[in-house]
Amino acid sequence: MAKDRFGHGTESFDKFRSGKWDSRKDYEYLKNMINTSYEDFKSQKPSHVPESSWNEEWVDVYKEILTAASQKEGAPPPEELHQTLREMQHGK
Repeated sequence: MAKDRFGHGTESFDKFRSGKWDSRKDYEYLKNMINTSYEDFKSQKPSHVPESSWNEEWVDVYKEILTAASQKEGAPPPEELHQTLREMQHGK
């Protein structure tokens, strides 16, 4: 299956965006997709280049993911998605 810019199969992400937002399922899907995308993104960077030098590039990709996810019917805006994902990762 072809992968999109986010490292996920385009069919999978298109299917995700085609339905209505379901917080219980969709935050978990989004969290897993971001983690997978980050690992794929990181694996494409040369090992001799420090992570700090490409961190801004990853932030741009992360913002694109949140913006795309927020276009799903009933989804919260990107800022709220980010905040909720952050709380899931670090606790409230």
